[in-house]
Amino acid sequence: MLIATAIDSAELSIIQRSLLRERFPPFLLPLLDGRDPRGVQSAQVSIVTLEENGILCGIALAVLYPALRYADLLMIDCWSINELPLLQLQLLLEKLRLELISHRCLTLNHTYREGGAFLALLAEDSKAHKWDVPYLLTVEIHFESNNFNPPWLITQKILPDNVTLMLWEEAAEELKVGLRYRFEAANLLLALSPFASNDPIEPLNSLLLLKDNEICGWMICHRSTINCIRYSSFYVEHSDRSLALPLLAAAIRLQQRSAIPLATAIVNVEQVERSWLQFAKKRLIPYASKIDKTFATACIL
Repeated sequence: MLIATAIDSAELSIIQRSLLRERFPPFLLPLLDGRDPRGVQSAQVSIVTLEENGILCGIALAVLYPALRYADLLMIDCWSINELPLLQLQLLLEKLRLELISHRCLTLNHTYREGGAFLALLAEDSKAHKWDVPYLLTVEIHFESNNFNPPWLITQKILPDNVTLMLWEEAAEELKVGLRYRFEAANLLLALSPFASNDPIEPLNSLLLLKDNEICGWMICHRSTINCIRYSSFYVEHSDRSLALPLLAAAIRLQQRSAIPLATAIVNVEQVERSWLQFAKKRLIPYASKIDKTFATACIL
């Protein structure tokens, strides 16, 4: 028998926590302690568990922002082999919906991977509830470092005499502080910020691009796993866009000289300029080992 229950994080047993830690990506682990992964103090965590004969077999996790009266569905998953996954997901979502409504939540947002189980759930749930038409949010480009050899990477472009590349970890602290002030003053998108992530910046190939000793671009990387580097923040000023390819190539070459075999680059389709989308389509996507697309939608509760 399947039972969906709304619980507080403190009610999770040691065995349940251990199981969930194995299934959760690191970003979501604060949820087990009732904390918003994004660090918003006023946020409330909603947890719905699904049990089959007393054994945990599914979970739905959402973060509610009471002042704004909306919630983000961060995870919905099931792993029992005795029932259809769609039925389990429906039970989880419906219980979560009732829990959020009881806290006066009006809207539920969710992002999901193309081809995942949520797509089937969305199609079924849309028969009874109003979901927005999904839109493409991000494109995640995966490649294997040693097998990534497009022509533009093989042909090394010589930089002008007044242009230099510097490892992030070797840059003076006052240079980084100045960059933070400049970034905030320029009112650029947060997705482009070198300081957007709380994760440690990857020292191997995070680079600053300098022209006449002034920062005009950067490639900031983070470690997704011990074997994978994430190319997180890539920016070059408009007047120096011709330097974008040499900057990207330099970061990739540094990884190729290491023992780290995998890499990902995430393009935020909603936020970046169209020219950067064209850059990714031309320079990265044709040589990828795999492409993952993330879509976003929302439901009026």
